[in-house]
Amino acid sequence: MKSATAMNTPVASICWIRIWPWAPGCSPCRPPLIFPGSLMKRAFICTATPRNSPPSNNGGNQKNKNPPSLHPTIASWGFLFGIIRLLASACASHKIPPLAGFSYLVPFFINGRSTLFYYALLIATGAYAVLLLYMRRALHRLNKKNPERPAPLRIAVVVAARNEARNLPELFRCLEAQHIPPRYQVSFIMINDRSGDATAELLDAQRRRDPRFTIITITDRKPGIAPKKRAIDKAVRQSDADVIILTDADGRPGPYWLRTMADRFESGADMVLGYAPYSPQKQHKLLYGLVTLEYFSVAAVAAATTAMRFPVTCVGTNMAYRRALFLEVDGFGPYKHIISGDDDLFLTHVREQKRYHIDYVADARAHVFNAPPRSIGQYIHQRLRYASKGFRYPIKVTLALTIYVLYNAAWLYAALQACLGLADYALLTLAFFMKTGAEFLFLHKAAKLMSEQRTLKFIPLAALLHPFYILFFGVLGQLNIFRWKETKMETGVSR
Repeated sequence: MKSATAMNTPVASICWIRIWPWAPGCSPCRPPLIFPGSLMKRAFICTATPRNSPPSNNGGNQKNKNPPSLHPTIASWGFLFGIIRLLASACASHKIPPLAGFSYLVPFFINGRSTLFYYALLIATGAYAVLLLYMRRALHRLNKKNPERPAPLRIAVVVAARNEARNLPELFRCLEAQHIPPRYQVSFIMINDRSGDATAELLDAQRRRDPRFTIITITDRKPGIAPKKRAIDKAVRQSDADVIILTDADGRPGPYWLRTMADRFESGADMVLGYAPYSPQKQHKLLYGLVTLEYFSVAAVAAATTAMRFPVTCVGTNMAYRRALFLEVDGFGPYKHIISGDDDLFLTHVREQKRYHIDYVADARAHVFNAPPRSIGQYIHQRLRYASKGFRYPIKVTLALTIYVLYNAAWLYAALQACLGLADYALLTLAFFMKTGAEFLFLHKAAKLMSEQRTLKFIPLAALLHPFYILFFGVLGQLNIFRWKETKMETGVSR
């Protein structure tokens, strides 16, 4: 016959955890000290003793010298149990019959710790590391062009502007400074989309100064199509160019940008993606470094997946495609009503056709610098807008994103256990260094190709914060609540 001590040892057994202090058959309750705050102290957890276990030999007035270990799940979800206990108290105060025998079955693993969870986390991290290393290898294919076939090209640079008076003068200077080969016939199409500032006056003045500029004015909204997508669609359909190159009013392309992007079409590309790094900033260096690293990591994924022939994202500040392609796929197609996604959702629409060659230019000469968010609030709304399209992608992409969010949620759970002293620190440390090391190797290779080494020093700190970032924006982004161009979007759909 096993002793009481043996019966109370949680070794790979299923134990009864009672949360109702006066439930029948429940052993004396005691408040768990690991629950913070007065609310948690009210979440009385009964000792982990199976039903019909032999009585303790400590005596009725003696304290239990060996209190049972609490499973990490109980500690992690202590707040939930506290709420349950408060509800129980409320029921009792209003003479509502208690749910006698209300209990939870909680599996206990070796030493009261979820060792199996950490092995699973380690295996998942190994798979994640292998994927990153495979993507790193794919980066070698970038900047390797097919033999060029120089031919005359008509190119239209399209810019949709709304209330961009402060950004347009510098953009005009960048466009006028482009080194354009004689075989390229270039025009600039500027769309004034319902601006209320001096945008119209600046565009008119630029058109008088440079006849290559054409102005399209939009004064209203059309139901069923997002405003920016409508502006781009109108410009593309009115143009007679062979190639459409897109940027934004706050974009700052270098002098060889247009030429470098157009060269890829001479090599046989149907769509070309580029990088739009944040302009260097002297203030808030730590915050700027973290934001820039996060932004660059997305660009690195875009570059690697494009090299793998399955591009998943891009930026509208620096992308180009053949006009014939745009017309063949019927513009933005099923995504035209979504308020954002004139870049990555259009890319998805083209990729799913499976008949177009999509290329990525990592060459620094093709970069288009743009300003980082001016405030924390603007940054949050921008990232919520980016994340709001999670369920708009094809099911395979949405499933991959969901798995990635759950993977980061597992890291948050592990971090919480570590704070409570309940983690398997050996496995957790091994998994963390495996994850961070693979991310560093991938980003280091991408940074070398894209001339973006300035942010690599922030990787250790970013590795600690990244799971919080992914879970926060991954979940809240699906609520489709963000501000864009002074408009609050509550549905993410243009009506």
